[in-house]
Amino acid sequence: TNHLESRRIEQQDIDSVVQTRSLSSGELENKVLRSGSIRRQQARTVRAEVQSSPYPVIVVGDMNTIPLSTTYLMLRCGMRDCFLQTSDGRLGATMFYHHIPLRLDYIFCTKDLYPQSFCVDTVTCSDHFPVITTLAW
Repeated sequence: TNHLESRRIEQQDIDSVVQTRSLSSGELENKVLRSGSIRRQQARTVRAEVQSSPYPVIVVGDMNTIPLSTTYLMLRCGMRDCFLQTSDGRLGATMFYHHIPLRLDYIFCTKDLYPQSFCVDTVTCSDHFPVITTLAW
């Protein structure tokens, strides 16, 4: 299970961008660049552990990254994204950030495991929703 580095963007960062009308508003830009670099390194570490395992592997957690990111692609490489395998076109948002639906939480499994179902639970214990899958082998 994993919790990769967060961007830690706060309302004051957003307010600064709105006021300056620039994404390069100092602290926000630094947070995005710094957290992205840390997440990519964390993803490399997870990948190395998966590749060295002689057993089937399940990787789960709050990856704090969208499905089009380098971090996501590094984590998914050679693995199944359980949501994509079973989603039938559903959105799969695991968090709403300023009313924007994001999928930041994932369950991946190696190719010797087979996702049968996947759901995002709407319980509100956190700012993210839990993800649940059923796997077969």
